[in-house]
Amino acid sequence: MLAYYRNALNFVFFNESIIVCALLSKGLDVAWREGMELEELFNRSCYLSELLKREEVIEKRLIQ
Repeated sequence: MLAYYRNALNFVFFNESIIVCALLSKGLDVAWREGMELEELFNRSCYLSELLKREEVIEKRLIQ
């Protein structure tokens, strides 16, 4: 039922949200001060993407 109340534009920012989550996975302070190497960010983003790909709800929303 909660899916009815979510913003309809979530799918537009899906890729950006994966990248931000991957960046902040090192911690907010570390990410803000030091940043992250591009290769490490890519690997963490791919890992999160693979985890989310298994979610049935997201898969259905991406296909539609």
